[in-house]
Amino acid sequence: MKKISLKKTTSFRANIGLHGPFSFETGPLYAEIEQARENTTNTLCATTSIEHMLEETIQKYLFTQDTKKIEFFNKHILKTSFFTFATKKQIVLTIVQKNNLLQGNKLSDLQKNLKAIMNYRNALVHGEFVGIHNDNSVLLKYFDGKPTQVTLNDNYWENLETTFEKTYSLLEDIRSV
Repeated sequence: MKKISLKKTTSFRANIGLHGPFSFETGPLYAEIEQARENTTNTLCATTSIEHMLEETIQKYLFTQDTKKIEFFNKHILKTSFFTFATKKQIVLTIVQKNNLLQGNKLSDLQKNLKAIMNYRNALVHGEFVGIHNDNSVLLKYFDGKPTQVTLNDNYWENLETTFEKTYSLLEDIRSV
């Protein structure tokens, strides 16, 4: 398969001073910015996977075997742009709660994790990577009700991974019921 090459439009600022030539392709923060971009892509793909699991849960709850109704529902409702991730999330949480599909803290964990996943996605997609040259760090600046910034370090990415892994597990628990 062809590997495509498109211009990247991720916002990036670096306070590097004027101490000689600098290129983003060879600069000190290039590897970190490229990794952040790759992680953003992986986060988007993983968010889509979570969304598909939400769709399957809704579909399984509403329909058992009528394939014409399933096809209609998928084409004209579930897969449309007005049936957002937030809507799917709320419907699945209602299904889970109404049918007692998760016990103990698992329902609140699912609720918290789905919210966190959308926060990660929105911050990475709409935020701005800011390189801090003097300590070789990269910040993510975004708006989440107020201006927010986080350092994109291993702890940030590990928390993101853990949130996704726990959410996959909880949604798998629901699917097996």
